[in-house]
Amino acid sequence: MPLQNLSIVGRDFQVREQIQGYYRPSDAALEGAGQGAWFGGLFGMLMGFGLFLVPVAGMVLVLGPLSGLVAGAIAGAGVGALVEGLVALGLPRDQALRSVERLQAGQFLVLAQGTVEEVALARKILDSETAAVPEVAG
Repeated sequence: MPLQNLSIVGRDFQVREQIQGYYRPSDAALEGAGQGAWFGGLFGMLMGFGLFLVPVAGMVLVLGPLSGLVAGAIAGAGVGALVEGLVALGLPRDQALRSVERLQAGQFLVLAQGTVEEVALARKILDSETAAVPEVAG
């Protein structure tokens, strides 16, 4: 599956290295930071996509195509922006709400867009680690 079709969303994670950047709705500033080992590797895999920490019921990390959608809508919308972003990607509203509840409970959301086969492969890989993977229309 192309990495361009993958988004990762999480909150309240442990950071032991420096963060790549911050997104603050108040000033919409992207501030560069050092090269954290874990974040540097992950950011390198998703090069060309946004890496944001967004204050939404705690800090939220958004990687991949969903980051642009969330960053564009987050200014006054809070958690609603995440729900609307998921709905815009094709999730039914009730499933989007459950996904955001999982996020607020401290789980990471991994969203995969692609062909039926690509999404099935992503689900198989993540299910082997007991992850909850919402389906997105391909």
